[in-house]
Amino acid sequence: MRRVALVLAVLILPLCLAACGFHLRGMGTTAPFAFKRLYVSAQPAGVGDSLAQLLSYRPDVALVAKPELADAELFIEQEGVDKQILSINRGGRVSEYELIFHMTMRLNLQNQEVISPTPLTLRRSYSFDDTNLLGKDAEEQLLIRDMRTDAPSRSCAAWPPPSLCRPKRKPRPSSHEPAPGRSCGTSGRRPAAAHLRHSWR
Repeated sequence: MRRVALVLAVLILPLCLAACGFHLRGMGTTAPFAFKRLYVSAQPAGVGDSLAQLLSYRPDVALVAKPELADAELFIEQEGVDKQILSINRGGRVSEYELIFHMTMRLNLQNQEVISPTPLTLRRSYSFDDTNLLGKDAEEQLLIRDMRTDAPSRSCAAWPPPSLCRPKRKPRPSSHEPAPGRSCGTSGRRPAAAHLRHSWR
């Protein structure tokens, strides 16, 4: 009986967590996107790689290698990490640093911009010890990787759902505007003077 109860608990627990909206970090949300095939333009060994890993958990989205094969194009630009002093101890030495990750993303759907260039900024801080340079350098690189892993989830959360992610249509010409090739006020007919000359012949 205990084994049966344990098996049932293992099977039911993930369903309960999913119902509550819980998901593992990096797996993103299950909300549908407005596209099935996505092309990503990003610098190598950056957020683009983390995004590819994130989307690999989703069977409804596939990454393509050429933009002409994609329904949507995601551009990740101005990606970088800045480092600044956060605090100094009494001896005038740095005691804490702050890492600032920044990038800009924009999304095109069917050659129409649906997300204009949008900045994303993440921050991480860590204590610094000049007697442990190797350890602190490793901690810094770990925090940078953590921000690059976190950025795709934040980006996907900003993508609008299919109902709102529609290309902007060009405005239709007003019924009062003349059609191409026709002069204003004639509606495609001959001018009045030409019509009179023709009737006099």
